[in-house]
Amino acid sequence: MPELDSIKICKLSKEAQAKIDSKAEYREKILHFFHNDDLFRIGNTNVSARNAVYLEKVGLLKEKKAKTGWRKLNFIDAIYFDLLVELRKFGMTAKKLIHLKEAFYKSDDAMDAMLLAAFYGYEITLIIFNDGSGYIFDPYTLADYSKKVPNDKARIILELNPYVNKALSLLNIPTVKISYTARNIEKGGNADR
Repeated sequence: MPELDSIKICKLSKEAQAKIDSKAEYREKILHFFHNDDLFRIGNTNVSARNAVYLEKVGLLKEKKAKTGWRKLNFIDAIYFDLLVELRKFGMTAKKLIHLKEAFYKSDDAMDAMLLAAFYGYEITLIIFNDGSGYIFDPYTLADYSKKVPNDKARIILELNPYVNKALSLLNIPTVKISYTARNIEKGGNADR
């Protein structure tokens, strides 16, 4: 795979896309839930108010404050904020993390597809390299990736599903059981656990 200068959101596999398409009647409601409902406050994430000011100053947060001056977050924002904090623990600089912001907010359709897949039980994996570039995969595309790329390049691997489930649990919505994982696919078994 060629060197990247961004986070590439891989196209969903045929299997994951078929699952999403089979539940088309829920798609618009879920997408509305992802984007339009300001459900969280900064305190619901792992970002402190002070850290939020810094992240906004360096360009990692969208300008989005309520009339009260408090920042309200939608579902995607809450996941993005927690991922920012996690990646900062690994020493990722703001300059490198700009790729994550672009993946979450400039690739709406592709990111929506990945989050929809997570909602339907697909393990979604984020791989970030030292320079801030990386990939977001569903389990089928991740299994394909792991066969083609040598394991000697340093990377951070995070599953998005725990972040999705954290946001759901904060809203008292049942969490999503992961039914389709790369590990199952790599072993040649059925994707269902």
